[in-house]
Amino acid sequence: MFQGDETTYYADLAFTFPYYGHDYSRIYVNDNGLVSFGYASFIRERGIGNTGSPPLIAPFSADLDCRSPYAVYRYSGTDRFTVRWACVEWSQPANLVNVAMTIRPDGSIQFDYGSGNALSGLDGYTHLADVATVGLNRGTDMFSQTVSGYDQATSLTSAASVTFTPAVETAIATCPATFTDPTLTGGGTTIKAVHFTELRTCINQLRTLAGLSQMTFSPLSLGGAPVTAATIMQMRNALDPALSALVRPAAAYGRIPIIAGMTILASDLQEIRNAVK
Repeated sequence: MFQGDETTYYADLAFTFPYYGHDYSRIYVNDNGLVSFGYASFIRERGIGNTGSPPLIAPFSADLDCRSPYAVYRYSGTDRFTVRWACVEWSQPANLVNVAMTIRPDGSIQFDYGSGNALSGLDGYTHLADVATVGLNRGTDMFSQTVSGYDQATSLTSAASVTFTPAVETAIATCPATFTDPTLTGGGTTIKAVHFTELRTCINQLRTLAGLSQMTFSPLSLGGAPVTAATIMQMRNALDPALSALVRPAAAYGRIPIIAGMTILASDLQEIRNAVK
């Protein structure tokens, strides 16, 4: 266990925890009702999508006080890792908080709520009414997932448990294992409609995985008017925010931007292929 206010401690997990396409073996536990990965989040998160947040899980992020006689407890095993916050609201110490979070090797997450968990004071940091932020953050303000009916609540007294598994990057496997004409080369490959449709399908799968809406692409006109620079830029513009939200490496484009009048090269398509695979 640990005790304190505005404090974080880390623990090494006895298993690897998969979270949004990344594997973690260390967890950072904050006394304000949240845990993070990669590095510590030292203050509470008022709103799960705050810019600059590390990847985090927030079963009850609020302005809590876990100094003695209160504490944050943990259980670490090969089958699960559990954190329980037995604390009070910082500005209203009569308000007890009793919340637990469990993560498992399969990536599943469970929030459990006991008695108490009613907030009535002010957040000592923002001086606004204290509320509980409840949800997940992939580690970027591009995507977050909140729990409806729980997030921004002032009372979660004996609330029902919440169990879910965050999205992982399994959708990549549904892209073609091998693209049509696996390597596109200038002067050696005829650009075909299927090259575009395969990429568009993969891009929209990535967008779905990232929690983004499907892109409606402009009709192809191969065989008639040539594919334009706008065709390539539309795919890039659809792909880039998905890569960012998934915390994946940015695409490496050789020509930035491609503008009207420029000839479309096989390498322009190959670069997008490299980014989605």
